[in-house]
Amino acid sequence: ELYTMDLDGAPYAFTPFCSGDRANPETTGFRFWDGGFWKSHLRHLPYHISALFVVDLVEFRRLSVGDQLRQIYHGMAGDPNSLSNL
Repeated sequence: ELYTMDLDGAPYAFTPFCSGDRANPETTGFRFWDGGFWKSHLRHLPYHISALFVVDLVEFRRLSVGDQLRQIYHGMAGDPNSLSNL
């Protein structure tokens, strides 16, 4: 199903990790995006985490998404708290 999924022009998509009303109480304390660096970085946007994802390589390359993600990671890696829970 992921192979034929229509991404509506997006370069990649993830299966979301539940937050808000759907959050599993047993994951409290592990949802690192609910505070600190990630909360500030996301600015109230939803955070999606998953081991399953699909990539449209044509769009990914056309938009230079790999370069953008490297820049974001480089910016985070300088903050010792940004990657501590990953």
